[in-house]
Amino acid sequence: MRRRYRRQRFRASAASNLETAASMFTCGADQAREHANKALQQFELAPLARTLWHGGPPNRDNPRVSAAAGAVPAPLRFFVELSNRDIGRNVAETATIGAMGLFGNWPRGRAMRKASLDERLWERVLRSLPFLRGLTAGELSRLRELAVRFLAEKELHGAHGFALSDEIRLSIALQACLPVLNLGLDPYSGWVGIVVYPGEFRVQGEEMDEHGVVHSYSDALSGEAWPGGPVVLSWQDAGSSETGYNVVIHEFAHKIHMRMGEEDGFPPPQPGMDAAHWQQQWQSAYDRFCAEVDAERPTVIDPYASEHPAEFFAVMSEVFFTDSAVLARDWPGLYRELAQFYRQDPAGLAPSDK
Repeated sequence: MRRRYRRQRFRASAASNLETAASMFTCGADQAREHANKALQQFELAPLARTLWHGGPPNRDNPRVSAAAGAVPAPLRFFVELSNRDIGRNVAETATIGAMGLFGNWPRGRAMRKASLDERLWERVLRSLPFLRGLTAGELSRLRELAVRFLAEKELHGAHGFALSDEIRLSIALQACLPVLNLGLDPYSGWVGIVVYPGEFRVQGEEMDEHGVVHSYSDALSGEAWPGGPVVLSWQDAGSSETGYNVVIHEFAHKIHMRMGEEDGFPPPQPGMDAAHWQQQWQSAYDRFCAEVDAERPTVIDPYASEHPAEFFAVMSEVFFTDSAVLARDWPGLYRELAQFYRQDPAGLAPSDK
């Protein structure tokens, strides 16, 4: 089950304050604390914010503040705690990783960009991602370079005691970089964190519907993308090569959408595309798909795509890259729009038996 996109909007400002706090801490603790408290208040965690920022002692009544967390600098405890509160995990499980550098030990910055991938590692991961087989040698070379840059700029963090191998890191990087193969990494700018769980993670909270009624929810999720904040993934799903389903591409399609704005509907088209035609194609396809789901007709596309226009875009992006021939056959108008949007034509490159 993927996360309902409409809920992400309620956390956008909190995630923004979280990122601001992390970036400002080295410049001014008071300003960073202010943004941290704003974020935590939006999650109704102001008392916990005081404990984390002022380095309070471990509290047996609060399982999130443990002896292990006490060894981690207060601003880092704040970051880990907020992430773990939202996905229902214990800060103690990730505190040790956080103290070691938060998201792993890949070389950073310029050194990483100059690094070369081990050929055997590259081949192993490439074989595990069958939807990359249609890429040309030149495209694979560009994807490889993008993945190295991606790993230099992003910080991957195994949660709930999950150790991230080089294969896992590279696999996520390659899948995340496929949608931006011809766009560059700019659509992924403005945030750094990727949290990886071994399997589905649970999110609990409240949301207000259009009538002002507050509802509680508890969801088991395979992926989540925060506006201005991290991407959270289940490796059980991210490591799957199932045709038509790819949680990494799904969540990073959300990230591209968020970067472009207009998160309540479909993303805007790329510059130079016909905006009116783009909107008409997406709206008519979405209406058709929702009608099929409402009529309980079997669909090749995941019915979850009917939840929201943004989810429809993300799910169709999954299919575009992992089952392109089906999308081109059943939804030719959308395929053409996505080919222009991503500046790729996977159906033209895919093996004949796909």
